[in-house]
Amino acid sequence: MKRSLQSRLKLVETALELGVTKSAKLFGYSRVTVYKWLRRYQEQGFEGLKERSRRPHHHPRKISPELEARILAIRRENPFLGPRRIKAQFGLPCSESTIYRVLKRHGLLRERKR
Repeated sequence: MKRSLQSRLKLVETALELGVTKSAKLFGYSRVTVYKWLRRYQEQGFEGLKERSRRPHHHPRKISPELEARILAIRRENPFLGPRRIKAQFGLPCSESTIYRVLKRHGLLRERKR
C-alpha cells in the first residue's frame, strides 16, 4: 500500500469521524477534495481510493481506421504526393494536417530539400 493510499484512507476515516471541514483543515486539503475521496470511498470502498488513470476515455477528433488505411494506400500507390495533393486529388474528409500526421506516424514522409 503506497503512502498516498494510506493518507487517503486516513483522510476518509477522519472525515467520517470529525467531519469534512475539520479533516480538510487538518490534512491541508480543500473540502472539495475531501468530498471527492469520501464519495469514492462510499461508492467503491477501498478500491475507490486508488489512483486512476488520467488518460482520456475517448478522442473526439480521431480519424477512423478505414480513413487512415485509405490515406496510407493512396500514399503507397502515389509515393510522390504530399498531404496537400492527396487532399486535393482524392477529396478526403479530413484536413491536410491530419493527412500529414498520419503519414509521419507511419514513416512515409521524406525530408524536404532546402
